[in-house]
Amino acid sequence: MNDLWLLAAIPASAVVFYIFIPAIGVFQVRHRWRRFRARVVHAVSLPRLDAETVRSLLQGEAPARDGEYWFRGRLESLGINDTVWIERDGLTVSADICNTDVVLLPTPVSIGDDLPDETPQTVPWRELTALVEGTRFFLSGGVTVTDGSVQFVTNREHQPFVVVYDGPDDTLTARALWTGRQRNEYWNHLTPISLIGGFLALLLLGIAVLDRSRLMSLAAAVLATVPILPLLPPGVAGFYVYRRLWRRARRIRARRDLIGLPEMVNADSSSTSYRRAESPADPPAGVPESDRIITVRSGRMLARGDSESWEVWNPRGHAQEILPTIRRPEFSTRDISVMNAHAYSMEFGAILVFFVGLAINAYLAAVMIVLVLR
Repeated sequence: MNDLWLLAAIPASAVVFYIFIPAIGVFQVRHRWRRFRARVVHAVSLPRLDAETVRSLLQGEAPARDGEYWFRGRLESLGINDTVWIERDGLTVSADICNTDVVLLPTPVSIGDDLPDETPQTVPWRELTALVEGTRFFLSGGVTVTDGSVQFVTNREHQPFVVVYDGPDDTLTARALWTGRQRNEYWNHLTPISLIGGFLALLLLGIAVLDRSRLMSLAAAVLATVPILPLLPPGVAGFYVYRRLWRRARRIRARRDLIGLPEMVNADSSSTSYRRAESPADPPAGVPESDRIITVRSGRMLARGDSESWEVWNPRGHAQEILPTIRRPEFSTRDISVMNAHAYSMEFGAILVFFVGLAINAYLAAVMIVLVLR
């Protein structure tokens, strides 16, 4: 009976360390980035904190939207107790972010066919040591009047959303949605520890069963090398195809989020809503630079013949400062489901190719181990 349990521990260890534990991290990182993108959409749907609103707050009038606003500006100074002072056009507000995580948005990239590899970094405020005067901030959350000034607060009801960024303001939201996802969910905070644990566990199990079953000892030895097998030829070709397909799936999801942005913002706040341009074929009024219009192609699976009918959505209100103009193919809600299904199929194909390459290398590794032990 002990021998059976020992032999069964080999495949069980491989499943636990190579699949189950990293899969837990997969769901965690996907949830974290999904929450990040939801916070971005919620933040830009809030009213902007401007001079008129500040005067109303200082006079004791009831704030809109339960006291939640967004504000962007440049770092003016750092106060005591980790208070930052942000200034824009003569208006200065403070923020209590001592216990807040700060999002560092990647530097500007072209939003189009080439998906950037970078993802936003989330850093505790106390670990930021290189901030200089003029650093650009985007803040959202609950505000209150403190000592005659308006301040973003941190409490049980409100947790500030803080983004440090560079580049054009009107692509801030688009860049956050485009890059706000894991490059490869399988490689997460749990994966390195799990792979090392799996290697050590299988190596020890292989030694333990050597006198009982040379076949299972060989299987344990091969499984122990799984962390490096995908990087060896000839199976490494499957690894590169896997990365390419996974990257395409990530790009499809990013396009999906940008395509649906006007509807997501419209549903939250009329003051930051989009309006459709009168002539979809032409740039909207007030946007003279064509490169400020983000063109989102939904992909070949949504093409409607050789000629594609486009629609242009232009943000209105104060949100024009941080929301992009979206030029997209005309689509229905069903198209979003099609894009989701296409992304899932890409990921399934990527995993299939990866395991084919892994199986080939595992077979070759087993043959080599047998030849060495003869």
